[in-house]
Amino acid sequence: MLMRVRSCSRSCCSIVVVVVVVVVVVVVVVVVVVVVVVFNICSSVVVVVVVVVVVVVVVVVVVGVVVVVIVLVVIVVD
Repeated sequence: MLMRVRSCSRSCCSIVVVVVVVVVVVVVVVVVVVVVVVFNICSSVVVVVVVVVVVVVVVVVVVGVVVVVIVLVVIVVD
């Protein structure tokens, strides 16, 4: 039983780590692309900052939901 819980914890942890790493890479790429596009369209630094903050907040919320769902699924399946 203990080994099973440990292996579940490890697999769950590794899944979460992979998801977080992938999401961080995606966030960086998206932020860079958004900054370049928005800055080309509108040279205002304030607009660029606002857009970046909104994108980061949305992505963080989505990532949080995905991680919670993955953890719940792993717990329920086990």
